[in-house]
Amino acid sequence: MNSQSTPIQRRKRTNADVGSDEAMDDRTPTQKSYSQHQRTDGQRSPKKSKGNSKTRDLLLQLETPVNIKPWDLSELRSQEGFGNVEELLRSINTYSQGNLGVVPNEVRKHFTAIYEKRHGIEPVSSWFRMDPMPSTVVGSNPYITATTRAEIELEVLQEIQDEAASSKTENRHEGHWASMVYASLLRHVFKQEVRVENVSTATMEGDSIPFLREPGTGSNSSASNGLDISSEFCVTVTGSSLSSIYSIKSMLKGTRDPRNLAHVQSRGGVKIVDFALVMNPPEQSPLREAISNLITEICDEGRRHVNQTAYQPIKDNVIAVSIEAKTELSAVDPLLQLGLWTAAWHKRMRALRRELFAAHTAGIHDEGRRLMLCEEERRKRLITVPVVTVVGHQWDMYFAFFGAHSITMHGPVKLGCTGSLLDTYVLVASLRAIQGWIQKTFKKAMEDWFMVDPSTAQI
Repeated sequence: MNSQSTPIQRRKRTNADVGSDEAMDDRTPTQKSYSQHQRTDGQRSPKKSKGNSKTRDLLLQLETPVNIKPWDLSELRSQEGFGNVEELLRSINTYSQGNLGVVPNEVRKHFTAIYEKRHGIEPVSSWFRMDPMPSTVVGSNPYITATTRAEIELEVLQEIQDEAASSKTENRHEGHWASMVYASLLRHVFKQEVRVENVSTATMEGDSIPFLREPGTGSNSSASNGLDISSEFCVTVTGSSLSSIYSIKSMLKGTRDPRNLAHVQSRGGVKIVDFALVMNPPEQSPLREAISNLITEICDEGRRHVNQTAYQPIKDNVIAVSIEAKTELSAVDPLLQLGLWTAAWHKRMRALRRELFAAHTAGIHDEGRRLMLCEEERRKRLITVPVVTVVGHQWDMYFAFFGAHSITMHGPVKLGCTGSLLDTYVLVASLRAIQGWIQKTFKKAMEDWFMVDPSTAQI
C-alpha cells in the first residue's frame, strides 16, 4: 500500500533465545494485543495510531460485522466453536510458553554449540524433542535418516533466521521479507495435503465482497444503494492512497450498486493478504470430488471457484488459514485486510452451502421433514479458523469465530518469531501444529460443510 510509514523505536532484546516457563493466565495467554506498544516478549509492536483505531472500526460496518477483541480465554471457553481449536491452542501454548520440545534431539550437539557461542550458557534440556524427526518434514525418502533430516532442517532454519536478521538490520522492503523469509519458512513447513500459496495478486470476487451497512442499521438489515462509502474504507479495500480516493469514490457512484467495490479492486489489482494455507485433498478423495462437482455445476463459469477469489491455483482448494504480513515500519494494521478477507470467505462458504442445501432438500416432499432440516441449517455455523498476522519477526494468530450475524476475531496468540534460532524453532513447531489441525479438524469440518457422505469420508 502507498501509505506513509512512521519509524518505530525498539529497545534491544536481551537473551533472545531464553524461553519463559511461566504458565499463561486466562486473560493474557501470550502477549498484549496489537494496539499496545510494548510486548511481553521484549519486542515492540507497531504503535496503533488513532487512525488505525478508527479504520479498524470500519470492519463493524460490513453486512456481517467483524469485531476484533482482545484475548480472554475464560470468555472463549464458553463460546460456540471453541472446541474446534482448543487442542490446537493447547499445542501452541506448549511451544510458545516454555519452548518445550521444539528442537530435534538429533541436533542437540550442533544446537548446543551454536547456542553456547551466542549466549554463553547451555540450552535448557526441555527444549529438545525426544521423538524422531517425521519423514514429512523434509521428504519421505526412506534412505534419509532422522538425524539427516534434523541436520537439514537446522541448516534451513539458520539461513532463514540469518536472512530475517539481515532484513531487519537493512530495513528491507516488505516484498523482500515476504519472498526471502516468510515464503521460505512456509514452504519448508507446508507440503503435500496442506500447501502454501502466495495470494498477494489474488483479488476478491464481486459476489463475495461484503456489502457495507447503512449507519445505524443492524447486521441483518439491507443497505441502501445510495450509501456513501467512506474514504478510510476505500483505502482499506483498494490499497489506494488518500490522494486517489476522490476518483475511486467517483467511480463507485457510477456503478449499479456503490456498496460493491469489486470493479475498483479488479482495476487496481489490489493485494488483500499475502499467503494462504490451502487444503489439498488427494485426487479421487470424496472431499475433492464433492468440491469439484459443486463448482462444475455452477452455471456462471466465472463463479466456478470454491473460495472468495477466482485465483486459478486455488480455485478448488479450500483456504484454511490466511496470512497477512507487514514490516515493523508499516502504518497499516494487518487485521483490517484479514478481517475483510475473512468476511468474504465466510460469505462465499455460506453461498456455496445454500446451493448444496437447496439441492439436498429439493426431493424432500415431507413438509415437516423440510422444516426440521431448515431449522437445523439455520443454526449451522462454519468452523472457527485461525488467521495469522506477521509483523517483522513476530508471528501471531487470531481465531475467527463465525456467529449468526457477526464474526469475532480473538487474539493475539504468539506463534513464535524469527528473531533467534530458538524462536524460529518455536515458530516452526507452532506452524506444524496448525498443519496437523488442518489435516484433521478442518478437513473433517469441510467434509461436513460440503455434505460428504460420512461413510466415504475416510477414503
